[in-house]
Amino acid sequence: MMQQEEAAPSLLGTWESNEAFGNTALDWAQAVKDQRVQLQLTFEPGKIYRFRLVSKDDSTDVTSNFRHVVASEGSYELQGDDGIAIHGDTSGIKWTYLFEEEDSLRIRLEGAKRFGRCKGVDVIYFARAKTAQQLKDL
Repeated sequence: MMQQEEAAPSLLGTWESNEAFGNTALDWAQAVKDQRVQLQLTFEPGKIYRFRLVSKDDSTDVTSNFRHVVASEGSYELQGDDGIAIHGDTSGIKWTYLFEEEDSLRIRLEGAKRFGRCKGVDVIYFARAKTAQQLKDL
């Protein structure tokens, strides 16, 4: 339990996708891989997350245009050394993360229990846009 609390601060902040590849059929993940949208993930104190898909053309929120997305805001918890459990996610996607560098994050999305056509693995790379301290200052 203590180990999860210590790991959490490095994940806190806002992350913006900058590259992705893989073979799942999730429509939003495909749009990220095709560089049509940018995924913005924010992890806040209190284990709150925000999930937002933004158009690369005009920076508008297009999250509602996609199926199989998690809620735009909710709660999460860390599992083990590298797992993220998104509460309320019924897709069956397993989320794992790895820090490439201090401000560089890799999230791996694997499988799907509910949607047969969504099997596979996607890897999305992120750069830190805002730190936890910057979020507090807003």
